[in-house]
Amino acid sequence: MEEYVHWKKLTNPDYIGAYSFLPGEKKVLTIDYVKQEMVCGADGKKEQCIVAHLVGEKPLVLCRTNCKAIAEIAGTPNILKWKNVKITAEVKKVKAFGEIVEAVRISSKPPVSSDETKISCEDCGEFITPQAGMTAKELAEYFKSKCGKYLCYTCAVKYSKKMSDKKENEAKSNEAESNNTKSNDAGSDAPSEATESNESEIAHEDNENKD
Repeated sequence: MEEYVHWKKLTNPDYIGAYSFLPGEKKVLTIDYVKQEMVCGADGKKEQCIVAHLVGEKPLVLCRTNCKAIAEIAGTPNILKWKNVKITAEVKKVKAFGEIVEAVRISSKPPVSSDETKISCEDCGEFITPQAGMTAKELAEYFKSKCGKYLCYTCAVKYSKKMSDKKENEAKSNEAESNNTKSNDAGSDAPSEATESNESEIAHEDNENKD
């Protein structure tokens, strides 16, 4: 294979950039920690940036787009919960400052390990992927215990809302039936009271006739 060294590797060796990738390469990276720190760019300018420090790799400066992608994979925007989260990074062409440039972009879908058992979601049929710091198998077993079937994260959220709406509708239906029952009971008491009143009047008239 022909050796490939991007010239930008020589200008900013402290961070991962588009120049760190071979053409078409994807990297699976593991986050160690994330923090805000001063970064010196290739032009010598310094600015505060969000930086992901990675296991066994140089740090990666994060843009808003990549932060959102990591938050989706981790299941939380809390950077303190991003430790050990695995991400897939690749180079894409994006529009910035009026021109098309290469930039590192992180997939919003977590990487699937080749040796991990693949489990399909029983609702949508897609393979269940790691989410919120849990492996695909752990997530599948968790939702199996909670929902009674293997579900991906997205379908589990939909299922949970569906069950919640169903319980709410059942509660409203039961409340309506209870109110109807009370109303019917109240209506059935009225004739009884009228009958008792009539019987009392008849008895009174009988006594008067005997006299």
